[in-house]
Amino acid sequence: MRYNYNLQFDRATPGMGEGSINFPRVKALVSVKNAVKEVWTLAIPASPASSTVYTVRLNNGLGTARFTTDASATQAELQAGLLNAIRVNPAFGRRGIASVSGNNVLFTALEYGIENILVVTGASLTATVTTAMIIPLPVPFGRFVARANTETDPKVAGLPTATTDVILGITRIVKDIEMQPLIYQGANYSGTTYPYQDVMDVVDRTGESSGIWVECVETDITINDAVYVSIAAGHEGKATKVTSGTINISAKAEFKCSPVVTSTGAVCVLIGFNVP
Repeated sequence: MRYNYNLQFDRATPGMGEGSINFPRVKALVSVKNAVKEVWTLAIPASPASSTVYTVRLNNGLGTARFTTDASATQAELQAGLLNAIRVNPAFGRRGIASVSGNNVLFTALEYGIENILVVTGASLTATVTTAMIIPLPVPFGRFVARANTETDPKVAGLPTATTDVILGITRIVKDIEMQPLIYQGANYSGTTYPYQDVMDVVDRTGESSGIWVECVETDITINDAVYVSIAAGHEGKATKVTSGTINISAKAEFKCSPVVTSTGAVCVLIGFNVP
């Protein structure tokens, strides 16, 4: 968990808390919503060559798995042989998990962002990416985050992208020096976002404090408007008063003021958000 340093932030900075009547309730959620691990499929030939060496290599050259068929090779023999050869190789174990699917061998990445490009040699043996790796965009401070309604891991969260997503809370601002080193990103997001796989501070109860500053879509919001969450491209997780194609959170959130423009040009509104 990280800590807030309100005195060092401008007023109305996205994700900044307002007021000091009590401390907000903060949860630690992992930014991996919509992330997908890469999966490769080894297509085992129906009639493999007998007395032949079949080889599977990692693209980084650090791991090679081999199996030699016997004099009367079968598909089942080659499948079981390659599966075992991959599973007992430590280099493959550090990169992914091997399993069977029908007559094929699957190799699924252990981590998000790892590319497990496989190189194969041997008659009629092929390897293709059947599930492409997906890395979600970083989650900005001061946005609502959610999990998919089909997600079973209570710690997974990210920007809302569907009206069926379950809103969990608002990302709280943290100091740049408290951010974890960015993995696989190759860029510095200047301490304004949580990169994917990072542990986010998410406020799910502002309590009796004035609230937390959240980026919003419109500039003409009033305190009497009901609170909705946008899922529109570029506005995911922003507060809005639009009722169509958004997520209704009016039963547990309220606008506390009219929107203001921050020192960075973002449009923010103060919101009170409380869940049981």
